[in-house]
Parts: sequence; C-alpha cells; structure tokens
Amino acid sequence: INRDISVIYENRQKLYSQYVIVLSVGIVLSVFLSIIFTISFTRPLIVLSNSTKKFADGNYKERVKIIGDDEISVLMQDFNSMAERLNENMKKLEYQAKTQEEFTAAFAHELKTPLTSISGYSELIENGMATQEDTIRFAGEIHKSSQRLLTLINDIIELSELDSSESKVAMETVNIYDIAKNCVEMLKFNAKDHGVNLKFEGTPCNITANKMMMEELVYNLLSNAIRYNREGGSATVRVNKILDRVNLEVLDTG
Repeated sequence: INRDISVIYENRQKLYSQYVIVLSVGIVLSVFLSIIFTISFTRPLIVLSNSTKKFADGNYKERVKIIGDDEISVLMQDFNSMAERLNENMKKLEYQAKTQEEFTAAFAHELKTPLTSISGYSELIENGMATQEDTIRFAGEIHKSSQRLLTLINDIIELSELDSSESKVAMETVNIYDIAKNCVEMLKFNAKDHGVNLKFEGTPCNITANKMMMEELVYNLLSNAIRYNREGGSATVRVNKILDRVNLEVLDTG
C-alpha cells in the first residue's frame, strides 16, 4: 500500500510548534506569577524591616500598616503592640527624668536657704560684729537652720521608703504661731540677699497637725514668697484666729 505520509509529518510539526508555544507561554506565565508571588510575600517583610529601622533610630511613633491576614500580618500586629509598649515606657522614663531634674533643682534651693542663714550668722560671730547676747541668739538660729537641713535629709529618706512601706502621719497639737515665727527667723538672711523686707504678725494659735509637715509648708510658702518677689518688696506672714478657725497667710509683693 502506498500512502503519502507528508500530511502526517506536517501535522506533527504543527503539533510540535503548538506545544512549544504553549510551553513557552506556560514558562513566561509561571515566571510572572512567581515574581508577583515573591513581591506579595516580601513586601510586608520589607515594610516591617523599614519600620523596625525607623523605630531603632528613635522614631518611637512608627507603626506598621497591617497588610493581609496571614502569619506575617500577625507578626506586624506583634510589632505594633511591642512598639506601643516601648513608647509608653519611654514616656514614663522621660517623665521620671524630668521630675527628678525638677526635684533636684528644688532640693538644691531648699538646701541653699538654711546654709545661707548658717553662713550669715556665723560670719557675724566670726567678724566680732555680734555682742555676747547676739552670739547666743545667733547660735540658736544656726542650730535651727541645722535642724532644717536634717529635716530635709530625713524627708529624702522618707520619700525613698514610700515605695516599700506605708507611712503613717503622726498628728499632734502644734503652735502654728511659733512655727511661722521660727521660719521667719531662719529666712532673714535669705530675704536680705533678695532685698525683701520680712514682716511677721499674729497671735499664738494651736492646731492639730503633723509638726514636721507644717514646718515644711510654712517654710516653703515663705521661701517662695522671697524667691519670686521683687527687689525692695516685702513678704508678710500672718497668723490669727477668727472664731474657731485658725488662719495662716503668707503675703508678698511679687
């Protein structure tokens, strides 16, 4: 039997060509899909990596935009949660540092005032400018200022113990008039250095309070009245009793 096989050969060539085309398209499509998949998979990681670098450089407000709903998105959520906690901790540390700085400045000022009194009274005694009677009185003022320093130190110790134990405030009957008068005496030299005239008025009055805290209160009020006053101004401490009420006033011209 004689047959023409050229037709079969041509069909085979056509099929081969079609196969090559389909295979090529399949390869190109596979590569394209692989690129898309790779980009879609690595993009969240790149975003997360960039945010991590920004956060490490000090941008504590940096957050990752959640992309997708898979394991990587969970990782992004964990990063945001971690960043939020770290940011809150940084704010607390900054606040504590600022508070400590303000406390140090205030404490230095509180130390300076009694030391100024001690230095002033002792200088008068050293230069022979004080009579024997004045020397005894000045020695008493030096002792009061020294006690003031010890009180400040004790306050610091008590503050350091507040976090570890509960502190009970001891209440007693105290003469607010004597407390105010002693504070005026202790701050005389401080007022003189600032060019402020001190005045004290009132009558003896008793109240129920913590003596140390009341001394601290009156001292700080008068110290600030002197510190923030104008040169040539005045600061007045007044203690009186109206009916059953005891009034303590610290007035200044600042």
